[in-house]
Amino acid sequence: MTCFEDLCNALLFEVFDYLSFNEIVEGFLGLKERFDQAIHSYPALIDVSKTSENILRGKGPFQCRTLMMHSDASKEFIHNIGSYINFRSIRAIDFHYVDEYSALSILNELPMERLESIKMSRLSGEVHVGSILQQIWSLIAIAGRNQLEYLNVQLGLVCEDEAQLLSDLPSVKRATLTDVSDSELFMFCCHASNLCSLVVSATYFTSNIDMSDLKLFQLTHLSLVIQKRSSAKSVHQFLSKCPNLTDLELRYWYSRVDHEMLDCERWQSLIEQHLQRLSHLSIRIFRYISIEPDTYYEYRYEKSEFWSENKPLFQIKVKLLL
Repeated sequence: MTCFEDLCNALLFEVFDYLSFNEIVEGFLGLKERFDQAIHSYPALIDVSKTSENILRGKGPFQCRTLMMHSDASKEFIHNIGSYINFRSIRAIDFHYVDEYSALSILNELPMERLESIKMSRLSGEVHVGSILQQIWSLIAIAGRNQLEYLNVQLGLVCEDEAQLLSDLPSVKRATLTDVSDSELFMFCCHASNLCSLVVSATYFTSNIDMSDLKLFQLTHLSLVIQKRSSAKSVHQFLSKCPNLTDLELRYWYSRVDHEMLDCERWQSLIEQHLQRLSHLSIRIFRYISIEPDTYYEYRYEKSEFWSENKPLFQIKVKLLL
């Protein structure tokens, strides 16, 4: 019978995959030199928020496959993080509630060309200093020109300076953008033309921007939430650039300013002309105000032959919020 300590590294690594980094260190580190060597060569998911800085300082460096930070660490630790964690095997980062300067400092330590996944949200700082954001996006662009496939960020783009992205982001296949303006979304999509799946929370969608350079031929799944005002012209123009969409989810607030966002004939025309591959459509319209009887669009959708034939795959509902 083979003893546990005689297992090869490959089998030990499979065991470690079921344990947290803290459980690995507390359960095995220091028991035998054999285990110590395996632990220090194992590419771990290291959550700095849940791991004692003293462990990383005193017993590192450790190999890291995924680096998570859901709160800030000490400035001394951030400054010397490369001495405690070996980023040779890094593939993913997940930053949440981290100071912008701390995030930038860590990114500068990473081999960005090896990252496959980047998640950054709720970064704190001086209300997103432009120069810091520009440097962060420049580093993201390095990953985007190499192996980066998934990007999930809550960062504004400095629209006045497109050079911050350096060049296109051809490797990005899936992206989630939070609290971006429509112009920031358009600029990002122009750089990430190979997107297959996109989730967006836009502050508004009303800009009259030239989208002639926008081409999203690979995009098949789109989820779009519009927090404030929206324009049917802008939304439909953007969707017309996604001819291979199969799944579309749209959430927005109704405004008296633009009744065309509820026009069932206009939506039908868009689908028939530009979204012929669409197989699933879900639109939820939220409103606080009453829609006048002569513009009661839910009734029009119910009586439309096109929308009746495509139920339940195509659904448009208005939700009244009191």
